[in-house]
Amino acid sequence: MQAIAQWILGHRLASVAWVLITIATSPWISLNALLGVFGLALVWLRKGDKEGLILASWAMIPALCIAYQFTNLLPTLLIITTAIGSITLRRTAGWNLALASLSATTLLISLLLMLVGEPYLSVYINAYEQLATQLHQQAQQNPELMQQIPTTLSLSTVAGFLGSTLITCSFFCLLLARYYQARLFNPNGLQQEFHMLSLSKAETLSAIVVTGFFLSQTNFHSWVWMSLFPLLISGVALFHFFAKQKQLSIGWYFLFYIVLIVLNPFKFVMVTFAAIDSFSSFRARLTKT
Repeated sequence: MQAIAQWILGHRLASVAWVLITIATSPWISLNALLGVFGLALVWLRKGDKEGLILASWAMIPALCIAYQFTNLLPTLLIITTAIGSITLRRTAGWNLALASLSATTLLISLLLMLVGEPYLSVYINAYEQLATQLHQQAQQNPELMQQIPTTLSLSTVAGFLGSTLITCSFFCLLLARYYQARLFNPNGLQQEFHMLSLSKAETLSAIVVTGFFLSQTNFHSWVWMSLFPLLISGVALFHFFAKQKQLSIGWYFLFYIVLIVLNPFKFVMVTFAAIDSFSSFRARLTKT
């Protein structure tokens, strides 16, 4: 992958060819959309806004064609979201602001999809209804299971799921791009940045207020991930800082991520630690210790 990163950064023609090929083939190989956006973020972080905008313009050509031909807006939205995150990270060098921009962008996109994107969201709703019908037919002898499977989804629920997918994919594309940029030009740079990632008090309070609003609304529970995502990543960064200070073995990292992925309540534990860290820095106390 490092050789690919060097090739992408070598010449504009190479980066254009990379994003055109990967995004154009994404309807058949979904991973290619992420690889294409990774290349866009890498160029943007290394070469600045001018080269980033040029490459984003080229990337939008196959993305818009896919949106028209396959009724699939995800490549287009992924390019837009990651471009905004790349601009923020490039100009501020602050992961907290980059995460906040990703959260705000995906919330806005989800809202626009809910308000004016009904034809697009209906495709997902119809696909889910067909699946739900099949599951209900198979679970006719289990009334409790049938009650747990809703027969349809609201527009807001589907928009929230798409926004949650979008912020997750955009962040990992941006993180991967920053990793290879640091590996090529500034070894250990990303580690230092990530270990010190912490949201400000205003950012934390905003995330908590928005999350509380979504939890209070029945059809907006799927939006919680977008508002809590910056705090969750901040909590993960806090664990990495703690593990580095205590010189924990690689096994602890594996255990941490397994628990984080498998147990949903653990995510809220990390969010809580991140929120407390915003007001009372754990890192300062760990460093003194």
